[in-house]
Amino acid sequence: MARRAVGLDIGASAIRAAEVSDGRQPTLHRFAQLSLPRGVVREGEVGDAEALSGAVRELWRAGGFREKSVYLGVASPRVVMRPLEMQALPPEEMPEAVKYQAQEFIPIPLEDAVLGYEVLGEAGEGRVRVLVVAAHRSLVLSLVEVVRSAGLRTQGVEFSPLALARAVLLSAGQAEEGADLLLNVGHSLTFVLVVADSRVPFGRTLAMGGEAFTQALAAGLGISREEAEARKLSMAISRPGEPPLEPASRLLEQRAYAFLEEIRTSLEYYQAQPGAVPVKRALVTGGGARLGGFLARLEETLRVPVVPVDVLAGVKVGKVGLTQEQLAEVSAVGGVALGLALGAWA
Repeated sequence: MARRAVGLDIGASAIRAAEVSDGRQPTLHRFAQLSLPRGVVREGEVGDAEALSGAVRELWRAGGFREKSVYLGVASPRVVMRPLEMQALPPEEMPEAVKYQAQEFIPIPLEDAVLGYEVLGEAGEGRVRVLVVAAHRSLVLSLVEVVRSAGLRTQGVEFSPLALARAVLLSAGQAEEGADLLLNVGHSLTFVLVVADSRVPFGRTLAMGGEAFTQALAAGLGISREEAEARKLSMAISRPGEPPLEPASRLLEQRAYAFLEEIRTSLEYYQAQPGAVPVKRALVTGGGARLGGFLARLEETLRVPVVPVDVLAGVKVGKVGLTQEQLAEVSAVGGVALGLALGAWA
């Protein structure tokens, strides 16, 4: 009998869960999402634990989930990813050695941090390249406690962008030459990852997302956030070379410029690192990336092909009970939950 796992993605605007079974081609059996009131989660961190645990219970009921163990995602600008070089050691000696080395690079006191690492490859002369991920212990424990309060068990914890990379690469494959830039534009966070040869040598979480455009319209036009959100959905950033005409378009243009510059400078930072692999394309997911004109402006800024990714393309979709419109939504925003579940067999 095929094993099943559930990934739980806790975002600022919604929580999402995906139940997947393993096999030659993984199968999605259940998917559910539930919108959150503002402030329950702030940039990946718990703002209202009681409301959040209640939302998780409601998600389980509405989605018909029977599994009580979950693979939980963690994402915040305060989660740090750093590549480092160190002496190659036997596997059993690596955890302590990474911990010792990391204290020079990680801006979190080690006693307050949860560390993870992945060996990226050889660096020559008996040394290896290692990617270290460090999260504040309080951030992780607060999310685990929410899961416990909802009557569930945390089977594993993973940095959400790495889970997303697993789902995206299963769907889109890897670049034939060079590296891929993975972008997930969420509500208030954007993941920027570089993937080369199935490894992630660089990652950054930006404290900005689709909500930044909504706030720009609300403040600039003097309208409510709800009005601004509705207005945004019917608008588009001007195309490359075309000046924005109306005030609302100019507001989107200004916000888009700042947003895209953050992404561009993140890529330039990676490319300046020793041994950086040239990026050949950008793979994009996330609800925030659906703003009209965003992908065209991103392609102009990065000067590489930009490819929107359907994260369901790599899995078999079972009898999930969702309409085609709902599945289209999952294909854009379900990557983290899906990747967390897939990580059960990674």
